[in-house]
Amino acid sequence: MQSLLVRECREKDIGDILKIEKESFSDCWRKETLEKELSLPFSYFLVAEVNKEVVGYLISWIIDEVCELNRIAVSKRFRGKGVGKKLITSLINFCISLVIDAFNSAFITAVPDTKISKSSA
Repeated sequence: MQSLLVRECREKDIGDILKIEKESFSDCWRKETLEKELSLPFSYFLVAEVNKEVVGYLISWIIDEVCELNRIAVSKRFRGKGVGKKLITSLINFCISLVIDAFNSAFITAVPDTKISKSSA
């Protein structure tokens, strides 16, 4: 894939993230919710971009020695191309750099009402 970059989210990315939210979830987060997440001191908010286009994002909370993944989504056009994997890998590497044992603290809760899970059922 052409130049996939993962970086911290900026306020200007919120519009692109909202588009991905709408195509990914039946319970879309509102602009205000995303802006609040961006401002929380314990929130670690990443975006993935290809050629300066935001194509995915990840929102997690890091509190003490626990990292909780709250939201992850990838644009339909870029699904199945390793974007989600790159976002998760970036989160794990960040946790390791903070001396958080990501593998002992990680757990996954499936969210059955996403458009993805409905379409693949």
